[in-house]
Amino acid sequence: MSLTQFQQYQIFATSAGFFPNNRPVQPLDGRQMNCLTAVTLGQTTGISADIVNVRSRRR
Repeated sequence: MSLTQFQQYQIFATSAGFFPNNRPVQPLDGRQMNCLTAVTLGQTTGISADIVNVRSRRR
């Protein structure tokens, strides 16, 4: 994408009311991201994936 094309896109996106892609970052205090868990019971294996496993450490 050329600079001219990008500038045209920015003008269009602003006029169309698109939100910018600079969202605030959430604090990771007490969170585990992309937690993978593997469990084996006898001959059966189960695998689960939590995209966001939220655990509060505040008491």
